[in-house]
Amino acid sequence: MLFHKSLLAKAIPFPAVGFYDQWLALNAAAMGQIENTKEVLVRYRQHANNQTDLEGKRRRITGFQRAKMRISRENIWLIACKPIFQNQKAECFPKIIDLANSRENSYFSFGFGLEIWRNRNLYLSITSKGFFSDLAFASRYSWGLKLKKLFHV
Repeated sequence: MLFHKSLLAKAIPFPAVGFYDQWLALNAAAMGQIENTKEVLVRYRQHANNQTDLEGKRRRITGFQRAKMRISRENIWLIACKPIFQNQKAECFPKIIDLANSRENSYFSFGFGLEIWRNRNLYLSITSKGFFSDLAFASRYSWGLKLKKLFHV
């Protein structure tokens, strides 16, 4: 990740939760824009202590446990990101936190998916790959924990 030093001044301190690269990307998006390059500029190293565990070296958990942990982690991450969005005068952000929390006790959160979709330019500014990708993201994130439990029993 390559960025201007003014971004670091804005991003520090890093939150205790989440990934530092996502935190930097969110701050960069709030300050202006992000550009990607297809050219590989660094080597990526995997080891057992990586947070992403792409090689599956950590203890295995069930699909439902993973879904439950993911929703919980995402909700904590949204709260950690609140200051970034407040600086952007994003009035919709407190609403998205409440709707995200509702997924823990529901089958489906249509409101959460709709809120992501309506504000996709704000929420998906980093990951957006186009109309259908954004629509699929909003739909996927609408699934509540009760519905996920039905598929992971």
